[in-house]
Amino acid sequence: MAIQEEITKFRREIPLTRLGIFMNHAETSPMLRSVAQCMSSYLRENFQALETSRFIEQGCPRSLIAKLIGGTSNEICYTPNTSYGINVAANSIPFKRGANIVLWELEFPGNLYPWLNQRSKGIQIRWCHGPRLDVSKFEKLVDDRTAAVAISHVNWINGFRPDLKQVSEIVHKHGGLLFVDAAQSAGAISIHVKQMGIDALACAFYKWLLGPSGAGFLYVREDLIEELASPFIGFNAVKNTGPPFCSFNPKAIDLQDGANRYLLGSISPIPFLGAGLSLKMLLNVGIDTVERRILYLTDVMIEGLESLGFDVISPREQRARGGIVTFNVEDAASISQMLIRKRIWVSVRRHKNIGGIRVSPHFYNTEAEIDKFLATLREISKGR
Repeated sequence: MAIQEEITKFRREIPLTRLGIFMNHAETSPMLRSVAQCMSSYLRENFQALETSRFIEQGCPRSLIAKLIGGTSNEICYTPNTSYGINVAANSIPFKRGANIVLWELEFPGNLYPWLNQRSKGIQIRWCHGPRLDVSKFEKLVDDRTAAVAISHVNWINGFRPDLKQVSEIVHKHGGLLFVDAAQSAGAISIHVKQMGIDALACAFYKWLLGPSGAGFLYVREDLIEELASPFIGFNAVKNTGPPFCSFNPKAIDLQDGANRYLLGSISPIPFLGAGLSLKMLLNVGIDTVERRILYLTDVMIEGLESLGFDVISPREQRARGGIVTFNVEDAASISQMLIRKRIWVSVRRHKNIGGIRVSPHFYNTEAEIDKFLATLREISKGR
């Protein structure tokens, strides 16, 4: 199906009382009507159903999640959010004495705190600084004591997208592991975990994947699963016969063979039913198609912002950018609120002196909507 037809189809599902340009704010992102209907039907028809795992797998098959990122079903574990997956990874690595973890100071806090918490085990933290991940400087931080590098595929502040394959080659050369936070890329930018050399990855469905809060997934490379033994064990993590008898061995911890061992107990199937529907729609369009459209729209937006005299801090080159465009402006907080009052959804993101107003068009947005955003911004900022 042509991209314009797919855009039209998606827009029919979106309540256009909102402009809907920006998808990465849970409070403001428009919910697809069909997704909401899918979730509410479960409440009406299966609210007290006991076989929640079956409903999750039927509604959001791990095979589709695996297809999204280029992995296999056995490498996927359902999670309630990104932070759950990050914590599993951070607490599962068998750190050796004197080990270090390399972090970038511009990371979202959810991809910092679980790793910083490992300092209680004597782990050293090494920091990358600056608006981009400078590979030459990064490489000097990684050595044979580096147990892990944790980084976002697309940065939440300025949209910078590092070359993960290049990063993984540096990390693996020294025997370390690469963990990736894909919250700002999955559903917008193509991910190939095998080609990129990603060892573990966590993501939620409620941003670019257009799903609801409460659903996410963790990927762990299959030959690494035995090595990363989660310190958290629940009934879902061990082998059992499942419904209707649910027979366990109460005297031994016999972990699931695949990434399922990282899921402790029951989680709600409701958000996964909605997430699965959104995932199917995006895969039907094709993530490569979605990525090309988003990078085109962000090109249009960057050119428009620069023509108005704004300082765009996001990368100009497409290979180094995701769907986020951030620009500097005086009094960003008040201008962002003026835009929101006009139903143009933006956010302010800043760390130290890096950041500004963040905007994030998805593939279904139109050039006309970006023109409206630019015209509204020009009017608001006139005389300021």
